[in-house]
Amino acid sequence: MDELHAIQTQLQNMTKEITSSREELKSMLKKEEIEELITSTITTIMAEIEENMNNKIEHLVS
Repeated sequence: MDELHAIQTQLQNMTKEITSSREELKSMLKKEEIEELITSTITTIMAEIEENMNNKIEHLVS
């Protein structure tokens, strides 16, 4: 009977750990998505700045 109780306790602890790990994984995925969004946004902004600077240089040279 004690052995059955010990097994049940171990299973409950494993279930809690798996649930916790799953939640951490979800958070990590969201973090990666946010990092990708930031990178994409910065890349777009830098491209626009570069284009504007090239246009200004072209305008000044001509």
